[in-house]
Amino acid sequence: MFGSLRETLNNSWHQDTGNHVIRISSEKENTLWQIFSIYIIKTTDDYLNLKTDEQFLKMIKERSKYNFNTNVDKDDKILTLSTCYDSSRKLVVHAKLIKKEIKK
Repeated sequence: MFGSLRETLNNSWHQDTGNHVIRISSEKENTLWQIFSIYIIKTTDDYLNLKTDEQFLKMIKERSKYNFNTNVDKDDKILTLSTCYDSSRKLVVHAKLIKKEIKK
């Protein structure tokens, strides 16, 4: 489903800062998410943490292929997207909520 996330590994993708924001729209709301980490990792679940703390945020930021210069703290809402990269690794993208608009 998220196979196109592979595009994020291209330097040309990263150079276009318009790509650094994820837009999600549902029946009830529109949200904007600022990407702060992209990486490939062996299949594991340590990147999935429902309780965000500073140690977890440091770990996932340090894994990133790129430095997005985005401040993230434990009070931020985090979006995690992942897809299979190959038979033993996953591609992971983390972003923080920067805007939420409730639809009327």
